[in-house]
Amino acid sequence: MMIWMRIALVTVLIISSGSATYASGQPSYIISSSKVPQLNPIKYEIAFVSRFDSRIVVDSGAPGPSVDDVIAGSGTLWDKKGVQVG
Repeated sequence: MMIWMRIALVTVLIISSGSATYASGQPSYIISSSKVPQLNPIKYEIAFVSRFDSRIVVDSGAPGPSVDDVIAGSGTLWDKKGVQVG
């Protein structure tokens, strides 16, 4: 009997303590009265040149260049000014 009284008490507390505003005409969407500030987007330009230092070509499809070919390797990234970045 005691467990049912606790469940009822917790249920009443949950129902009475919450205050939410629901949007009219839409099922269960909670809306807020505060506005989100609109910020200007941040734009970045990323430009680099990649050069293979070592490269392996595996011709796993039809002989010659085909869709199934694999090119694996490692290299260096350089920015526009010729500075190594990676």
